[in-house]
Amino acid sequence: MHPGPMNRGIEIDSEVADDINRSVILDQVEMGVAVRQACLEVSGPQSRQPGAQSVMARIADLSIKKQKAGASPI
Repeated sequence: MHPGPMNRGIEIDSEVADDINRSVILDQVEMGVAVRQACLEVSGPQSRQPGAQSVMARIADLSIKKQKAGASPI
């Protein structure tokens, strides 16, 4: 997954980066943030609470919400 930001003209051409049909970098950056947030949440003291959701469950929930909103999946 690309962590962002993009290095336009070095890593990727701006034309490709801005083409929503060919580029998934913005999706990857968005999901990467969600993954890092989920990791921080489950590694904190509240993660040991009964009923705490796993990192994978949180990522799956986010992916489902994106699909329902019409966005491309991970």
